[in-house]
Amino acid sequence: MRQLITTEQLTARDRILGAARALLSGELDVLHAAAQIAGFAHVVDPKYEDVDLRAFVGIASETDVYLLGGVWPPDVREAREAEYKAANEAYTARGRAAAERVVQKLTPPA
Repeated sequence: MRQLITTEQLTARDRILGAARALLSGELDVLHAAAQIAGFAHVVDPKYEDVDLRAFVGIASETDVYLLGGVWPPDVREAREAEYKAANEAYTARGRAAAERVVQKLTPPA
């Protein structure tokens, strides 16, 4: 990954690290973490060369429909909640593994 030097890149790195760490600590589920990380990935990796950041972009792309809000009739809401839960479970292992590597790669040296 290239060196991050602009304020925008450093801010994006910090937001990505925050979401990855929140996923690892259980504060965020994988779908929300992926949405946050994907929103900043292009700033730190404009060519999408990093496989772990690309994993979050893929998860977000495949699951963004589950994060849409709205008022739904009870039966539709229950079905959407079940789909959300299933998608979250399906991507958790992949997301957690990618988050661990992202934290290792993007954490600045002490």
